[in-house]
Amino acid sequence: MGLLWNVADKIYELVDQSIIVSNEASQPGRPPHTRKGKLNSSLAINEDQQEGRVIIGTRYSVIKDIGGQLEHGGRPFMRPALEKVQAHFPEAAAGVRIS
Repeated sequence: MGLLWNVADKIYELVDQSIIVSNEASQPGRPPHTRKGKLNSSLAINEDQQEGRVIIGTRYSVIKDIGGQLEHGGRPFMRPALEKVQAHFPEAAAGVRIS
């Protein structure tokens, strides 16, 4: 899973860099801002060796709910990072799932 893990790690890095700590809301269509950095600290990568994939998401259900609302509600942060990496590693990135 070396290449797949490297691709997932790059997505994680891009997501982490895209979420800014700020008291002001981000503009629609831009990655979300976080007031205390909890969204960044909730990011996680998990390996599913049985399925041969890597899952990137958030650790806590409350953050996951908020993250899901942001991702699908006009302030995406996972999908743009995945798409950026897919452009360079399409076959490896196919095994990465965001949740």
